[in-house]
This record gives sequence, structure tokens and C-alpha cells, in this order.
Amino acid sequence: MFFRPLIEGAAEDRAALTAEYRASKKVGKIHLGSTQLFYRSGLRIYYIPFRLIRRCFRRVHLVSIPMDGKKREIPVEYLVVCDDRGELFEAQIPGKEAARTLMDELKRLIPDAAFGKPPAALSSAEEA
Repeated sequence: MFFRPLIEGAAEDRAALTAEYRASKKVGKIHLGSTQLFYRSGLRIYYIPFRLIRRCFRRVHLVSIPMDGKKREIPVEYLVVCDDRGELFEAQIPGKEAARTLMDELKRLIPDAAFGKPPAALSSAEEA
């Protein structure tokens, strides 16, 4: 497996990462280990220790699809993970229930992190 840290200072033992990844709880492309959050993208598996995550929130994109000769919009859930500098990544989550379960599990695993959109994102969305 090709493990890549999302931010510097997150280097770990590859054997320990492999063992934790295999024992992790999977929600879509996100895997929750005992000390790391893993995100699979293609053949690479990105990881970040829970201690470096400062904020998590859900983002919903509306995706247009043709259905019955009309364009319909369906909501697609994403998890956004941030550190001190800003957003690190956005990963698609398979549905609203999975998103709720994932957020509840993250709140349990990372009690020191903030949950919900950052204040800057809220004010810029209000201006648009």
C-alpha cells in the first residue's frame, strides 16, 4: 500500500500504518483507525493523525443529472477535514446516514476538534 501523509510531521512506521488501516472502520473512502484518519484516493492512501485535525464538517454539493427528460439535482455528501492552515481534503461520503455516523464517530475520536463550518466560510457564503 502507498501511504502518504497529508501534512508534514505525520510520518509513522509503515508496518504500523498498514496494521491500523486493515483494522480500521470504513465509511466510503474514509477509514477511521485508532489514531489516524485514512483517505483512499486511487492507489494512494493518505493519512493524518487525529491529533493534527482541528476542524471537520460536512459539505453538500448539488449534482445535476438527467432523469425522465428533466434535469434533477441530487445532494452528494462530503467530509471536509481541516488543520491549522485550512482545508486539507474533501472526500465523498455514501449518503446522509453514513455522513451522520461518520461525524458522530469523529466527535468521539477527536473531542478537541471543532465541528461545523469555520466562521470565515459562513460569512463568505452569506455575502454570495
